[in-house]
Amino acid sequence: MAKKKNSKNIPLPIFILICAVLLFAMYLSLSTLAAVVHSIYSGDGQTFDAAVGTNWYDAYVAYAIEQDIIGPGDFEDITAYATRAEMAYIFARSLPESEMAMIGSLVPPDVVKDDRYAEEIYLLYATGVLTGNDEYGTFTGERGITRAEAAAIITRIALPDRRISE
Repeated sequence: MAKKKNSKNIPLPIFILICAVLLFAMYLSLSTLAAVVHSIYSGDGQTFDAAVGTNWYDAYVAYAIEQDIIGPGDFEDITAYATRAEMAYIFARSLPESEMAMIGSLVPPDVVKDDRYAEEIYLLYATGVLTGNDEYGTFTGERGITRAEAAAIITRIALPDRRISE
């Protein structure tokens, strides 16, 4: 008999993270988040029309590129499951710096400054959004991000009082 996956450990595709960051502030939902958060904080009044592209998420991805949340070509396959490092990149770039108050000095021991997305990972650690997955603060950026992890991170981004200081 096949082992049933725990719903908290289901991996998330990159486009879901982008959409989630964009829809979070409007719908408080994980389904579609990076562009909506940015749109709300910037006050640009963006609406996301599904007719913009052929996929339901194309409008969100286009907005994320337009607003420099992600760059064109950053992801070879937008439907691939996202890594923890890719998640940090997308979420860290979705809010203005004014919303990212530094409250800690924890540095993940497995991230060096030359790593891809290191700047965004360090930012999320310094703001208490990320704390690592063990007592040392290990990040494991190459591992896939799960729904449960994304939900915890989204909560800390949206509700600064939930961020964790050292």
